[in-house]
Amino acid sequence: STSITVGWSDLDTGVEANDTLYYVYAIPGTPTPTFAAVVSTSDAAPAGETHFRKLGYFHNDSSGNIINVSNIREGNASNFIFIEGLDSISSPLVGGDVWQTMPGTQIKFVSSGRPVEIQFEAPLQTDSGTVTPPFRVIVDGTARPSRYVKLFVGSTPTPVSLKHLEVLPPGPHTIAIQWLPTDNYIISHYGGSHPRYLRIEEK
Repeated sequence: STSITVGWSDLDTGVEANDTLYYVYAIPGTPTPTFAAVVSTSDAAPAGETHFRKLGYFHNDSSGNIINVSNIREGNASNFIFIEGLDSISSPLVGGDVWQTMPGTQIKFVSSGRPVEIQFEAPLQTDSGTVTPPFRVIVDGTARPSRYVKLFVGSTPTPVSLKHLEVLPPGPHTIAIQWLPTDNYIISHYGGSHPRYLRIEEK
């Protein structure tokens, strides 16, 4: 097998940009039959290259951190992204029925047009009695069906899980988990040894 190092010097054009989705391509190397790599913002072809193959992608976030790294789904190459949250989070105490993205649950994902499975799980609890708040998956700003889960006050959190399967059009997508804050109670995840996670896999 052959491994190579890919860096920002391998951009096909321009310089590193934050909050940008990049694609990694294999191109003919020197000497042949080796290969080199080029990084591009184009999902169709790297600038100036005639022969290439798209290998994968990553998101360079608003702070210049590379996240959401995966392969283009082809053959035995899997395309999945897994993120885990160990920090404690709480829903804001506000009314108005305005859905909000749960902190740390947004992924930039590139589909090849196959079925995509979205799985979310988190141990959650409330600060007030027994409540049944809704949660939902959102893809490219469009909500999928909500699921209502009964939560309890106290030291024992309730496992909240969402699972959604659909065929996404080929190309980039933004996938996230949302909750519906209220001014009647707070929903919390206390992290630590009981993480929340979001896993997205193209089948």
